[in-house]
Amino acid sequence: DEFVQIKENYIYVICPANLVTGGPELLHQLVNKLVKRKKNAFIVYSPLGNKWETPKEYMRYDCPVAQNVPDRKDVVIIVPEVDTHLLLKFGKARQVVWWLSVDNYFVKLYNWKYLIGRLQKFLRLDILSLRRSTHLFQSEYARVFVCKRFKSNGAMLSDYLASEYLAPALNVSKKNVVAYNPKKGLKYTK
Repeated sequence: DEFVQIKENYIYVICPANLVTGGPELLHQLVNKLVKRKKNAFIVYSPLGNKWETPKEYMRYDCPVAQNVPDRKDVVIIVPEVDTHLLLKFGKARQVVWWLSVDNYFVKLYNWKYLIGRLQKFLRLDILSLRRSTHLFQSEYARVFVCKRFKSNGAMLSDYLASEYLAPALNVSKKNVVAYNPKKGLKYTK
């Protein structure tokens, strides 16, 4: 609730286009909640400037869509950690980074194709711009990372599970197995 008490008139939430995963769903949930609280909030698919369609999986959130973000003092731009490079384009708008996954930040940071031609700008952004950004955390892991790396605090902004994920599965045969993500917590799963 503290975060929703912002003074700027417009909130633009950047979301990777054509991607249906947990992170983009959280971004749509945020816009949905802000709109329900009578805020002028929009989802903006990246890369910016293109006309993207909302994935059918997120249509239920009924998010207004914008193609671009104006750089004005009455604007808040919220980017997930994978799109922090977009903040280089904004000097007047209030910049907010929502840390949905620290691990995804590093995947993008060290992707050589992504870095060609942008290495200096990205590293400058990483050190300077993110220190002056407002930070939101989806986990304690992300909060600790941002405090150490950028010497910055922020606020916890959690998510919720949509009701269809909570419905019990019918006629499912269970196996005695354990599921894990090998990219996260590898030292524990070894």
